[in-house]
Amino acid sequence: MYYGDNNSVGFKNKAYRGGLNMTTGRNQIVVTNAKEALNRMKFETARELGVNLTDGYNGHLTSSEAGSIGGNMVKKLITMAEQNM
Repeated sequence: MYYGDNNSVGFKNKAYRGGLNMTTGRNQIVVTNAKEALNRMKFETARELGVNLTDGYNGHLTSSEAGSIGGNMVKKLITMAEQNM
């Protein structure tokens, strides 16, 4: 942090604003086929929930629909991890 010319608090790092770290590109793919597998799982989960998911932009989805897809994917992944322990 630094104090600007008019004594207002500012940030030297433009990626940090409002308490949120706005940097991108930190997630790295560890398993090369994971991206395709997770994408297949996303579409499978959406189909099971009756959510109309399309390839590309899905701006027509409500927050609830999008959240239910992600939440159910997490549940499935946790179940799979527990079974492999």
